[in-house]
Amino acid sequence: MGTSIYDDVLSTWRGNAHGRNELRGHLELVRATGKRIRLIEAVPRNAEAAAMVGNVPDEAVIPKTFEVRGEMIGTLEEFDGDRLRYFFRVADQQAVPETD
Repeated sequence: MGTSIYDDVLSTWRGNAHGRNELRGHLELVRATGKRIRLIEAVPRNAEAAAMVGNVPDEAVIPKTFEVRGEMIGTLEEFDGDRLRYFFRVADQQAVPETD
């Protein structure tokens, strides 16, 4: 498996100001310390929930399941306070220490 890239723009998040601000704080910490993260995937629980994506004012209300992908380690490649880019790679390919 190669590299997976996650790009996002926090100002485009619909609703969930608390979650957006919490993530922004974590990203500031990662940018300052260079810490790596594990990938956590949020997936709508069913087809009805998936149909809500992009169509509700606050996407935090969409029922989701979360899966920690412990084998995928991410490095923050870009963060300007709004736009972010993470590169995720399989842990065995990079010989990284355990993350927090």
